Amino acid sequence: MVPAVAPAASPRDTEAGEQVARRAGIWGDDGAVAVTASTIRVSVKLFGDLRKYARKGAPDLLPVTLAAGATVGDLAAQIGISAQDELIAGVNGEQAESATVLRDGDQVLLLSPMEGG
Repeated sequence: MVPAVAPAASPRDTEAGEQVARRAGIWGDDGAVAVTASTIRVSVKLFGDLRKYARKGAPDLLPVTLAAGATVGDLAAQIGISAQDELIAGVNGEQAESATVLRDGDQVLLLSPMEGG
């Protein structure tokens, strides 16, 4: 069994992550998420103040396991980012929306909009 967010957090850390895993039928009794044909793995890089969602000492690219068909919004929720937080996302070098469906092997960049002058 592989935790949903390794090594930053397990899906048990957020209700949204657990809900995504339960919908996909991959939530184990021990709280681990099994990597199956109905799951995907993506790499996530967090920038700016979003780095607070990664544990200190976590790698730059966080491996995350999600249910197949998961979106950028599902990924953000699983990591613990609130739906109310403004977020800019990129998937494989292209700007992406919250509803963008992720595929196995995608590289996702998440950052907060910058302000100031």
